[in-house]
Amino acid sequence: VLITLGFLCSDKIVGVSRMVVDEIRGFNSKKLVIYNGVRILNENRLIKPIDKEIKIVYVGRLEREKGIIEALAAVRQLSCPVRFYVAGTGVLEDVLRSEVESEKLENVYLLGNVTNVYELLFDCDIFILPSYYEAISLSILEAMACGLPVLATKVGGIPEAVEENVTGILVPPMNVSFLKQGLEKLVMDVSLRQRMGQAGRKRAKNYFNIEGTLASIRALIKMIIGIDFRFGYKSLRGMGTYVREIVKCLAKLDSCNKYILYIDNAEPCEEFKFPVNFTFCKLKGGYFS
Repeated sequence: VLITLGFLCSDKIVGVSRMVVDEIRGFNSKKLVIYNGVRILNENRLIKPIDKEIKIVYVGRLEREKGIIEALAAVRQLSCPVRFYVAGTGVLEDVLRSEVESEKLENVYLLGNVTNVYELLFDCDIFILPSYYEAISLSILEAMACGLPVLATKVGGIPEAVEENVTGILVPPMNVSFLKQGLEKLVMDVSLRQRMGQAGRKRAKNYFNIEGTLASIRALIKMIIGIDFRFGYKSLRGMGTYVREIVKCLAKLDSCNKYILYIDNAEPCEEFKFPVNFTFCKLKGGYFS
């Protein structure tokens, strides 16, 4: 009831992928897709030859639904020498650390929180994220921006980001065998990694550039309330941080109107102290309005 009421009162319903807005029944005239945006740096990666040790990287929460268990299992089954870097924290961190230590997995590195994700991505060769569900993955977009071929699952909004067999390989979720096959294909074919990485970087620049995302948000706000504003994006990562910065700007410009924000998956907003004329409501379903 609350969600439906929120939609009825909203001027626009914004989703981070087409999959998200398609899950919402009705309200077609209000629905709008604004993809997450990522920074596109000018750095160029060096593609390693196949006789060098390949670095595979996972960036995300260490939770079962992110597929980290399957990712580690697939890496362990590879016959060729690789290094596996795991960036992130979560409920499975202790479980993973225990497995790495007890099994003496010297090629697996649990990095915890990484402050400079781009630096890590630029140093690696293959990105893996076998999630069970994703509205759209910011980590995948960042990997593409860094020129990495992506091995991910064909779920949620991921196929909107990863063009299958062009910028990466998509496999069914919860399937270690398919993940292993995908990894072997990428590890052994340097030209494939290079082609997919370059195509992914081009796709990220064309469709998921943070400048384009913020321009769409600015245009939306100007259309609804007639206010045009700019804000910096160097510290922004994900829709939750966009919302937080939008609220800060609106609070400076407009203290008379009342605003209700219906937000999902916006952890950066949860500890933020909203101005008195803003009401913050959390929803479930991959969208905010």
